Amino acid sequence: MIDIIESKEGNKNTEKKFRHDNSLALRKYHIPYFDRTYVTSIDQDAIKKFDELRIKEFGRKPASSTLKTHSAALNLVFKEAIEHKWMIPIQVLVLSSKGQSGTRRAAFSEEQYNDVIDGIYESERNAHTEKTRQIRELLYDYGEIAVNTGIRPGTEMEM
Repeated sequence: MIDIIESKEGNKNTEKKFRHDNSLALRKYHIPYFDRTYVTSIDQDAIKKFDELRIKEFGRKPASSTLKTHSAALNLVFKEAIEHKWMIPIQVLVLSSKGQSGTRRAAFSEEQYNDVIDGIYESERNAHTEKTRQIRELLYDYGEIAVNTGIRPGTEMEM
């Protein structure tokens, strides 16, 4: 099933990301839980137990965006089952996406940002070797790009 999801045609980076998120949700949560359960045997009780396990695993109630991703992944499974005539559309469950509302990521205040950038700039000027100075210059540039574009460090290669 995951191979089918990952092989679907898509020419946009966002579609690739959604396929990746869906296959990750299936691999990490749905497949280990439902294992060898027939898709037609998944009912509201099974979903409720799955939700309870997910809350226990997360240590909190998942965010709405997480639940939407998990629901989308399971709906792809249901859609594939319908296409193969393993189930009929009326058997598809209504999945809830009522979770915690997302929280804003931590951010620097303008003063904190200036302190960090000034510190990096000062450390660049006080470097003992040329190589160290170049690395610190790169760090300064990276910090400026990350802040001014809104990119989250560590995600720049995911496109």
